[in-house]
Amino acid sequence: MKYPVWELNIRPLFRPLDRRHMLFKFDLYNYQNVKDFADRIADRTAFDMPTFDRGGPWPTEWVDMFNRWAKGGADPKVGPPPFARLDLATGTYTAVRDTTNRDLVTVTASVVRPSPRSEIWFQEDEDASSPFSYVLYLFKGTDKPRDIPTDVEEVIPIPVSVTSITMRAADGTKVVKIT
Repeated sequence: MKYPVWELNIRPLFRPLDRRHMLFKFDLYNYQNVKDFADRIADRTAFDMPTFDRGGPWPTEWVDMFNRWAKGGADPKVGPPPFARLDLATGTYTAVRDTTNRDLVTVTASVVRPSPRSEIWFQEDEDASSPFSYVLYLFKGTDKPRDIPTDVEEVIPIPVSVTSITMRAADGTKVVKIT
């Protein structure tokens, strides 16, 4: 069973409106803030937050998932760490505009997966300040390590006026020219 991680399971629980309501105290989109206030968030979301006039408290499943994320596995050697996050992968990139539909770009990252059950994918970078910024995430499998060269590919709608994209990965942020 996969365990909850910040980027996929926890941050999406917070609506933009929830964030705006809490910015006077802390930022619900900031990993460190949520980690620091995890006990208070868990207590409040189980009973009275969000308030009934703003959607009501979280369903039990959400509260349980948040608590599993905050507590992690009983033994970090065999279970997830508390406050788990995705790792970033490293790759070499190409971005090629489709010759038929010029608003489509095929973005490819040549990567090395660390094991057969590891997963690597692109996602829009929610933390980036500019559009057409992506992050290369890695979810490490718990199986025996074995390097597996892999191409990760995504066809992304990008207007013809855009000439490059930004990729954030373990080895830093790179601008990739669209050819």
